[in-house]
Amino acid sequence: MEREKVRALREAMEAALKSVEKEFSVVIEFGTARFNEQNARFKLEVSDVVGGKALTKQVVDWNNLYKSYGFKKKDLGRPFKFQGRIYKITGLLPRSRKFSVAAERQSDGKPYKFNHEDVLMFLKANA
Repeated sequence: MEREKVRALREAMEAALKSVEKEFSVVIEFGTARFNEQNARFKLEVSDVVGGKALTKQVVDWNNLYKSYGFKKKDLGRPFKFQGRIYKITGLLPRSRKFSVAAERQSDGKPYKFNHEDVLMFLKANA
C-alpha cells in the first residue's frame, strides 16, 4: 500500500469510529501505522470517558505515579511554555526514562514528550 492510501484509510476509519465513540462513551485514538505493499496495521487505544475526560494509559499512569516525578495531581492539564509555544501536560510515560512527560502543543494538538525535570522547571517559570 502506498503512504497516501494508508493516510486516507486512517482518516476514513477515524471518521467512521466517531459514532462508536459516542455509542459506548469512549475515546478511540489512533497510534502508529505500519504498512508494506500488501497490508497495513494500525495501533489504536480505546479509553473510557469518566467525568468528561478520557482515561488514557497516560492519564492512569499520571494518577498512579505523579508524586514520584515531583508533580502535583492538579498539574495534569496545566499549560507550560517552551521555546515560545504553549503545551499542556497530558500524562506520564513511565517506560520512557528520559522523556517521561506527555504533552500536547496547544496550537495544533500535536503530541510531544518532555523530560520531567524540564517540565517542573517550566511550570515554576510560568507560575
